[in-house]
Amino acid sequence: MTKAVYNPDLDRGFAEVVEALIRAGAGIEMPITYGIRPLMLAAGYGETAVVETLLKAGADVLARNDGGLTALMMVKEKFYVDVINLLHEAERDAGVGEGSCSTKNAPGSQVVTFLKPAARNSQC
Repeated sequence: MTKAVYNPDLDRGFAEVVEALIRAGAGIEMPITYGIRPLMLAAGYGETAVVETLLKAGADVLARNDGGLTALMMVKEKFYVDVINLLHEAERDAGVGEGSCSTKNAPGSQVVTFLKPAARNSQC
């Protein structure tokens, strides 16, 4: 799964291969190293299509690596706007982050919002 999420030799990920692996039963939460999961790896390299594929398959957007960082925390410094938007939206759907009923952020974190406005029929 790791090479499909991001192949450093080719400097890209392969969303269609990730999707096929998921359909075949590959674990989307299997830690790679230091608690980094496939979603974190894809986000860290700006692989928007892979991030979207993993999120649609149910990857845990709130999972933390061994350093306590989520995928969104790991990618914010890299300015991959499309990935940041996907992760923000997934966190909001999970009930945390900006635009959700809960506005908990990591202590000392600086939040940059790139999200589209929340729907008018919000449950909050």
